[in-house]
Amino acid sequence: MNKKYDLIIVGAGPAGLIAAKTAAVKNLSVALVEKRKDISRWRRADCMMFYGLEGGFLGEDIEVQLGKIVFPNNGFEVGYRGGLYHLYNWRVFSQGGHRIDFSSKKPIAAVFDKGILLKGLLEEVTELGVAILPGTLGLKAENNGAGAKVLVKDQKNKYWLEAQKIIAADGINSRITESVGLNGDRLLMGRFKVVQYIMEGIDNPYPNSWIQFYGQSLSPFAPLHFLQTVSGDRLQKIGAIRPEPGNPEEDLKQFITNGPFASWFSGAKVAYKMGITVKAFMPLERPVMENVLAIGDTAAFAEVENQGALMCGYHAANAVVKELEGNNGIEDYIKWWQQSFEFLNPEIHRISQGYAINPYYEDEEIDYLFGLVAGEVLEGSINQYKVPRLLWNAIFQHKERIQGERPELSRKIEEIHQMTLQQAFTIDPKE
Repeated sequence: MNKKYDLIIVGAGPAGLIAAKTAAVKNLSVALVEKRKDISRWRRADCMMFYGLEGGFLGEDIEVQLGKIVFPNNGFEVGYRGGLYHLYNWRVFSQGGHRIDFSSKKPIAAVFDKGILLKGLLEEVTELGVAILPGTLGLKAENNGAGAKVLVKDQKNKYWLEAQKIIAADGINSRITESVGLNGDRLLMGRFKVVQYIMEGIDNPYPNSWIQFYGQSLSPFAPLHFLQTVSGDRLQKIGAIRPEPGNPEEDLKQFITNGPFASWFSGAKVAYKMGITVKAFMPLERPVMENVLAIGDTAAFAEVENQGALMCGYHAANAVVKELEGNNGIEDYIKWWQQSFEFLNPEIHRISQGYAINPYYEDEEIDYLFGLVAGEVLEGSINQYKVPRLLWNAIFQHKERIQGERPELSRKIEEIHQMTLQQAFTIDPKE
């Protein structure tokens, strides 16, 4: 394993695989390092959706077509031979049962099979001659002037791989970004656990919907999320998130057995579980350290979503190609990164964007606010930055009523809306 590559990619999720394919097509010698033995097997908590089919999400108007996913604005496409389940609604419920719908007659998202997507990309990179190292952990990276190297560990040995450039696509819990110093100035927002149950036999009266259940009594940190899988009503998914050392599985069990929507689950059983523990940082504005480029979730504060990951991998590989040709491709990538992802916009970091409804508002307050808008049909979207704006805009149509009926709540809303996301993770909402 002493061969030196043009490019080493750590992480074989959507971002890493499409980066490997794009670079190999341009005749770069590529090594792909992945800790999972079976790259196409995906058990990490993940909603497995392509968002923004209504257009304009992440600067793209993604098209889900037969056999492929097309990125017309970014100029590439990805083969996909699996099934799809279209969503037309984002529905939010309060603990008391008030429902607000964000609905469209056209699909706003498509649930897909991530394992099939990864398998197809893996077959392509294999045919292109990429050196694939499954079951191999990328421990750390080091820059060494003209290039960089990665220390990896397989079942038997530790050894170094060298390259001119390295792409870190190893996710939110990236060892590579930590090792090269990219996390040095990033605010650590916390460590969080996510657990998802994939269940059979759920009696869900709202098909083709992404659903969230708000209320501290249901889940104290973030709303429970619920949706159908690519199998439709046969297999459906419900998930919860809590900061460590909390256990989100406790929220799921309580909700399913004793929550206000328990009747949906009376005849259901858990088919399998998915989960992840994440160490979440604020996003990187410049995700590069000399010859190491961090992409996708690795450089974000949460998820860049599936199409965001594919876009990152495609643009990162082209940036490396430009660099090795003597051009400034990395700066092109950083410019694209900064323009495409809303979480790099300081205004998005306001609590008004909806990040902290659960920990900052009591159940009764959420129920009151949702009750003001219940029954209305708002613009259909599953854009996690757009929907909170739509929700608060609808609530603020009743601003005078809130001021008159609940002046203390009106003041609380005003104060919270001035807070930033950083403050939300450093101030105890109960104080």
